[in-house]
Amino acid sequence: MLRAKVTSRHAGASSVMTLIVLPVLLLLVGLVVYVGMIRDARTESQNGADAAALAAGLAMVHDDLLRNDLGCDRPRLQAARSMAMRVGHENVSAGKRLELSPNLQNDPDGDIVFGYLDEPLSVFQVALCSEAEWAGHNINTVRVTNTRDPIHAPFGGASPDRAVRARSTVMLDHRVVGFRPTVDAPVPLMPIGVLTDHIGLLPMGWDAHCRTDTDEWKQDAVTGEWVPGQDLIPEIVVVLGPRAPGDQLVPAAFVQLGVDSFDETVTQLREGVTRAQIEAKYGSGLVLGPDNILPVPGTAGCPKPNTPGRQKIDESLRSAAQRAEPWIFPLFSKLNEETGTLHVTGWMAARIVLVSATPEGGLALTLQPAVLHQASAVTESRANPPAFWANNKTIVRVRLAQ
Repeated sequence: MLRAKVTSRHAGASSVMTLIVLPVLLLLVGLVVYVGMIRDARTESQNGADAAALAAGLAMVHDDLLRNDLGCDRPRLQAARSMAMRVGHENVSAGKRLELSPNLQNDPDGDIVFGYLDEPLSVFQVALCSEAEWAGHNINTVRVTNTRDPIHAPFGGASPDRAVRARSTVMLDHRVVGFRPTVDAPVPLMPIGVLTDHIGLLPMGWDAHCRTDTDEWKQDAVTGEWVPGQDLIPEIVVVLGPRAPGDQLVPAAFVQLGVDSFDETVTQLREGVTRAQIEAKYGSGLVLGPDNILPVPGTAGCPKPNTPGRQKIDESLRSAAQRAEPWIFPLFSKLNEETGTLHVTGWMAARIVLVSATPEGGLALTLQPAVLHQASAVTESRANPPAFWANNKTIVRVRLAQ
């Protein structure tokens, strides 16, 4: 009888402990679940903000940046704003879509804000909403902020100060010093160097010719083909091979970018340069040295018309031209024919409009500058900035900043 009473007493104590511990365990489980929900919501919100900002940044990369026309800037930035809103809506945080307000007045506290950054870690300057400040070559940054309603706790409500917020800033970085591919897809790098001094004082230089008024071609809005007409972006003719005495057209030269044979160079004219080719000759990347010079093998010579080599070159260049896509051309300041060394000092992006022969038997390329985002571009700060940065409006890397 005594043993029965003891057993009953222990059972009662166990039941009491269960009643005390169970709610505590439930609270702990609920707290763990709630903290996990908050963490996941923050991660999803940040991913959504990054995606929306990057999409807006890519939409800002447009040939309109080369047109000195304020009328082109608002539509381009509006397209970037719309892209941010669309991509934001496609992302969710804790099951709820991220909705961004357009912020047409560019309020600093808005969801989508345009402005400037000198470099990724500098202070973000919000663009004033005036015609002068909205000029496209001033604005290079977009900041996206999304705010999700508070997530309710399992055993209580949620206060406004627990709202889930995320912010992402993306800039168009023009401080390109080279290219370092991380994937096997070829870089649209053309093995043809173009002469320039980067400041426009050299009469035969690329930069001097970019200031001319020769504007005779434009792309058909439907087919993408080149047709006669003006588009506010001038064309420049560069010449490979023999030139007429006193010719002021821009000299060009073939360069060997990680290959040793003529046929490999011909393939690059059509397909671009691969990561394997770059790494085989230049290590991890094709990058300007500390003196802002990259020596590469090169020659100003060109096979004569109607020879097998010339036919291969013509066919590859015409194939590249038909796609009407931007290509990256090395810019060089010096060519030593005796050593076969060309000093690359920068890059520019352009589309090939026409491929033709010159009366002297050379090869003429009509190029139109273009704006190109290249993910493999290496951007960095330098104490002695490359001279071509001052006029580099064509090659950018869209990147997260701050």
